[in-house]
Amino acid sequence: MRIMVLYDNEAPPGLLSGWGFSCLLEGEEVVLFDTGDDASKLLHNVRELSLDPREIDKIVISHAHMDHAGGLPGILRTNETARVFVPPSLRHDSLRIAPERIAVVGKPIDISPGVMSTGVMGSGIEEQSLVVSGRRDKILVTGCAHPGLENILEAVSSFSEITGVVGGFHSFSRIDALSEMRVIVPCHCTTHKEKIRLRYPDSVTECAAGISVTF
Repeated sequence: MRIMVLYDNEAPPGLLSGWGFSCLLEGEEVVLFDTGDDASKLLHNVRELSLDPREIDKIVISHAHMDHAGGLPGILRTNETARVFVPPSLRHDSLRIAPERIAVVGKPIDISPGVMSTGVMGSGIEEQSLVVSGRRDKILVTGCAHPGLENILEAVSSFSEITGVVGGFHSFSRIDALSEMRVIVPCHCTTHKEKIRLRYPDSVTECAAGISVTF
């Protein structure tokens, strides 16, 4: 299994940065998680990374904020077959695709072989994350972690042993909660990136569009 970041606040030369997050999960199927805020930038990065958006099998949107869902209409114009998994708060009726392609996620469900949604969490901003199983690790992939990364990790621990976290950590500050993680990739909206990097230098990979983790 491989996770490749497609969209982030940071990007190397040749790729475009933007406020938002998106990553690609490559296993038995290809799953796109979030779409950043700008489809043109996302599609630029996809092509520069020698990827084909038509090969995406599933699309998952973490929450309804445009820095995670803004690129979705543009992706759907390039891919006419992928099934789309959205939280109830996203206005899916405006996507102009066949209803059978849309799944509104509430409780935890399997998205794809090795990819499971945590289900929607949070009493304010509804957000789903993913648990991605590889040969060596189980990675929690988050959009912004608005429900609190520590709360998501605690909820997921009831059915899966997580060994890594990739995505936006938002204002998460209980850094000790990451002590058992072998893979840590704080992206996008993470407030305490530097503290996390200094605390876990052997586990942290600095996030930017184009980086990948194979596990």
